[in-house]
Amino acid sequence: MDGGCHNFNPPGKTPPPATASPTIGGSPALLTSTGGLYGVNPLLLVPFYNNTSNKYSVNIYNTNSFNSEEDCQYDFPVEDIVIGRNINISKVIIVYRDFGKVQFTLSCTTYSAKLDTFNTVSRQYMIGGKNDNKLHTTKCDFVTVGERPQLSILRKAGQGNLSLVSVTMVGHSSEEQQV
Repeated sequence: MDGGCHNFNPPGKTPPPATASPTIGGSPALLTSTGGLYGVNPLLLVPFYNNTSNKYSVNIYNTNSFNSEEDCQYDFPVEDIVIGRNINISKVIIVYRDFGKVQFTLSCTTYSAKLDTFNTVSRQYMIGGKNDNKLHTTKCDFVTVGERPQLSILRKAGQGNLSLVSVTMVGHSSEEQQV
């Protein structure tokens, strides 16, 4: 028994008595008592089951990179601030972690009851560049008017690491109802 590590004992043999040791040893049962493991490799392993092929696999994600080789889009929930009222959006405030420059498209879809149509306004932005892994805030001038605004963010493949913390639409609601 070297360094406090205990090997599995075959049935019928008693394990050696426990001794005080500054190391955890080889017992997986003690991992939870350490408060977690510190890894040197920033990979996240996630078990995965494919319903089509009926096969199990392990997906590997690099937690240091949000710059995927596929397009990414996130649609935020529709904001029903006051039903039947126009919302005037004047800017969008984005809090993000700076992993370098990233280019993305910010879109907002609103509904017009008078025309019974949906209108989408889109603008491209570039943020980051300090690459300091710290939180930063940027205010994007973004003007649109309509009911039930829904914000979307699209980042094309390979356009940079986009790590969002929060996205907030700023504006006001009109007093008169459309209905």
